[in-house]
Order: sequence, then structure tokens, then C-alpha cells
Amino acid sequence: MASPEVSGCCVALLYAIAFSGGVHFIVRTIVIQLPNVFKINLLMMIIHLAYYSPEQYQLLLKYADDRKKIDDKWEDWLVNFVKAKNGLSKEFTVREIYVDVEKMQQYFKSKKLKNTSKNRAAYVNEIGIDANKHESNN
Repeated sequence: MASPEVSGCCVALLYAIAFSGGVHFIVRTIVIQLPNVFKINLLMMIIHLAYYSPEQYQLLLKYADDRKKIDDKWEDWLVNFVKAKNGLSKEFTVREIYVDVEKMQQYFKSKKLKNTSKNRAAYVNEIGIDANKHESNN
């Protein structure tokens, strides 16, 4: 499969947050203007996608302030997760971020944040960015 490319004027979203069936992710990039001679490989853009084990998903259900918007069963969430990952993987590099819900909840409490899809996506993105920095330093 050829990598999707953009040439000329490239406009991307800053902190676009999407939520679909309990799957949340965040796209963080910049808005740039390029001459037609440059091309950007969109697969270079990384999306950090939260992954919960069945045990962690039960904790998510316990702590989520937006509980009514989340799938009741891990199996249903997993179907939506796989769909989102497969769809996003066609145009972006997708990294699964395994979430420790207790750590995430502690983070939210320390920052006085609610456990919502928006905040979960930002938390997962922050973990992903830190992991990317750590990988590039090794």
C-alpha cells in the first residue's frame, strides 16, 4: 500500500479529539504551508490509542465520569477499538498505549481533572509522547 501523501498547502488539526464507542484518541500536529515540491508522509503522524486489558476496563467503568458514554462490556469496546485502529492505521501510525487506570486516576486527582474521554485522550497522548521521547533517546 502506498503511503498517503499531501503536497502543497497542508492543514492539520491541533488537538483534534475523537471519541467513538469508548475508544478515544488525540491527534496533535501543526498547521503548515508547504510549496508543492514538498510532500509529507501522513504515516509519520503518530496517534496514541488507549488500550485497556479486561481488568483495567472494569476499573475504567468504575472511575469514568462519563460512564454512560462507554461500552458496558470490554468485548464490545474491543470491537470498536479494533475498528478505530484499523481505520486510523490506513492513514496514520497508530501506537497502542496500555493504560493503568489506577495511575491514570491518580494523575487526574493530582490535576483536579474529571475522568472523561477528553482527559483520557490527553493523558494517553502525554504518555505516548513521553514514550516516543524515551525511545528516541535510546
